[in-house]
Amino acid sequence: NELAALPDSFVELSALQCCLLNCNRLASLPEGFGQLSSLQHLKLYQNQLEELPESFGRLAALQELVLLHNRLTSMPESCGRLTAMRVLQVDKSLQARESLRGLLRIFSMG
Repeated sequence: NELAALPDSFVELSALQCCLLNCNRLASLPEGFGQLSSLQHLKLYQNQLEELPESFGRLAALQELVLLHNRLTSMPESCGRLTAMRVLQVDKSLQARESLRGLLRIFSMG
């Protein structure tokens, strides 16, 4: 795929549980992405993401998130509310960032 953007209507897929958007050219996600309340597995590796929307923290069912090989330098603070998360894969440059502190607390409580 060579997707450069997702349509705003993508966030209306409320029953979506697994989303594989690997190897595209996505630089951002729709602001309403957090409306995907059933989403459990999200793989976004090898894109051009520079940031995630603040609404990302509303993905309460999210268990797996793969963000390797993007341009992210931080994560939204709201990601600290992703208490269902079991698998998180990010680049080494992002692992030491303060913005991951909330997520690391989730894993340490495990």
